[in-house]
Amino acid sequence: MKNHNERTYYASLPFRMTGKRKRILEMIQSSATPLSAAKIYEGLLLQEDGIWLSTVYRALELFEEHGLIQRETLPGTEETVYIAAGPIHRHYGLCIQCQKIFDIENCPMETYTPKFEDESFQVLEHRFTVLGLCGNCSHHSRRESSPPKE
Repeated sequence: MKNHNERTYYASLPFRMTGKRKRILEMIQSSATPLSAAKIYEGLLLQEDGIWLSTVYRALELFEEHGLIQRETLPGTEETVYIAAGPIHRHYGLCIQCQKIFDIENCPMETYTPKFEDESFQVLEHRFTVLGLCGNCSHHSRRESSPPKE
């Protein structure tokens, strides 16, 4: 979405799309993994002066209220993260040690059909996060738990 289309889109929103709001939204939309408010804030600090964490939170609330982003809480961390709303949904792996988030390339629901006690139960939405150890943390964990060499 460039120039004319972008301006038309932003003009159609029921709020003013300031430069800071635009950068926050673009950061979320371009990220392969969910972002916390703190990560967004840190990324913006590298780009510009004069942004406050409260500005980020207000923009996130506004975007969520108008359906531009979705808020999720990662299991095991209780950290709130934000992803772009849209027809493509994503699933994630979360390293329980370093908290790094990894995108899962496929949707497990494509090949899995859940069986519910209520056979008429209709799935409208699903979320899927796998908890584990990333390669780096797994490697360090194995090295620390192996017996010392003599």
